[in-house]
Formats: sequence, C-alpha cells, structure tokens
Amino acid sequence: MPTYRDSAAAVATAALLRVQLGAADELLIVDNGSGAEDQQVCEAFARQHPGAAIRVLVCGTRGSYAARNMGAAHASGDILAFTDAGCLPCAGWLEAIRGHFATHQGSRVAGPIEMTYKYSPPSLVELVDARTHLNQGRYVAEGWAATANTAMRRTAFLALGGFDQRLQSGGDYEFGIRARAHGHEMGWCPAMVVQHEARHTMYELMKKRRRIRLGQAQIAGLTEFSALVERAAQMNGQSPRNAVPRTYPPMSTARWLLARLACRLLHLHERHSKTAK
Repeated sequence: MPTYRDSAAAVATAALLRVQLGAADELLIVDNGSGAEDQQVCEAFARQHPGAAIRVLVCGTRGSYAARNMGAAHASGDILAFTDAGCLPCAGWLEAIRGHFATHQGSRVAGPIEMTYKYSPPSLVELVDARTHLNQGRYVAEGWAATANTAMRRTAFLALGGFDQRLQSGGDYEFGIRARAHGHEMGWCPAMVVQHEARHTMYELMKKRRRIRLGQAQIAGLTEFSALVERAAQMNGQSPRNAVPRTYPPMSTARWLLARLACRLLHLHERHSKTAK
C-alpha cells in the first residue's frame, strides 16, 4: 500500500487489513517521501501490533508506482495484493484473493470497487467522479485493473518488470496491457471487494483529471506502447465480461440527468483543451 502525506488514511486501511492477515501474510506500507510526521504515524501503528507482520518502508523515488515496486521487491509472499491508502477492503478480501489463486491458474485477478459517498444523495461532483473513474468492471473487460483492488502472482509481476515508474498516472493501465501482451490474462473475483470514497470537491476532481491527462501524455510518449496494444489485442484469451455493473444510491431523475450532462461537458472541455494545444 503506497501512501503520500495521508497517514491517517493509510492507518485506516491498514487497520482493516491487519485483522485479515494470516500467519504467512505481511502488510507493507510504503511511504513515498511524506516526511517524518506521516512516517511516524504509520510506524506507530506497526509498533502497536507486534503480533502482525507489518512493515513501513520509505521510497525516495517520486511516484506511487515506484512505491509499489519497492513494496513488491521487499515482499516475501507468492501473491502480491495491491490497494491504496484510504481504500476500505471489505471483510474477507484477502481470503477471497487466496481462494481465487488456489482454484485458478491465472496470474492476475481484480475485484469490484464500490464507491461510497459523503453526501446523501450524492453531490454532482461525487456522481461525476463515480461515473468517470474506477469502473473496475469495465477496466477488467479491457484486460487491466486499477491498483486500488488487484492482485497477482509475484513471479509474474517480477517477470514483467513491475510497474513503469516513469509514469505519474496510468501505470496500472500500461502494466495491464503489457501483461496481457505477454499472455497474462486478467481474472475476476466478485468476492474481492474494496470500497473507495468518491471525491466530493471540485478541486479534488480536477486534480484527479489533471493527473490522468499527464499519465495519458506520458504513455503516448512511450515508443513501445503502441506495439504492446496491438499484441495484447491479438491474444487469444478472453478477459472476463461478467463483471457486475456499478450501482448508485437512489436519487431523483433530474439529479441523475444533471450528472450525465456534467460528465459529458467535462469530457468535451478536455477534448477541446487538448485540440487547442
């Protein structure tokens, strides 16, 4: 689990994971250079639970993908399970991952990401975030998975060279396409559920959109990526198509239509901005 200046969120996630750890499991919290105060919060949590294998690592290289690579390099288990600080892995998350790999031969798996909301009914910003981001079912159908909720065999991760830590965003997409191009199909486990709070301020939403656009530009600059996309498309295996579609809380028809319109306007604005450049 990478974390950057969000130690409270990291500890909240770690608390849910700690009670799920088996005798052979470990939890690696990788601080991405937050500073002493945040590091101390995570280290204090680890010390409070000496009976659990919880380690706090510090990654000096900028970026969450560098932090995930560092965690994988220090991991001792055969299976690597990834989530993010602030995510809420539901009860049985780790057991579902273990069960999947015990009964399936594939090297990668992902599960649903359920959005939670600060407001009831959700605000327009929350609905735009939920409609636009972390649609894990759609991602898996395309052969990749958001790192908020995915797992893979350690041997496959190392053979593929890990995440491309040059990328500030989109590294999960790039890794997924690269993995599929090399014959590692994505599995789907409906019992492997993680909850993720929808962004509820315009600042948070636009910050996310800027990061995504940066990642897209970086991936477009990778000379080898177009060949990987073609190779992945030619693979005979099929990505799961039975993912459960995202559900939303009850709301008025007017609010739902406004959210759809807001999504369309956001995408049109970004398309126009890109063309203008």
